Amino acid sequence: MAGPDSLETLYEAHAGALFAYALNLTRSETDARTTTIIIPRGEE
Repeated sequence: MAGPDSLETLYEAHAGALFAYALNLTRSETDARTTTIIIPRGEE
């Protein structure tokens, strides 16, 4: 059972800001979207 501070909960709460930050860093929507998809899964 996921606690209130689980990675999924934190990601859902901040996904928009995370995407905006990744977009600012990469200047590419595709790369920013890929980054925000990989992070919650813990993939490398």
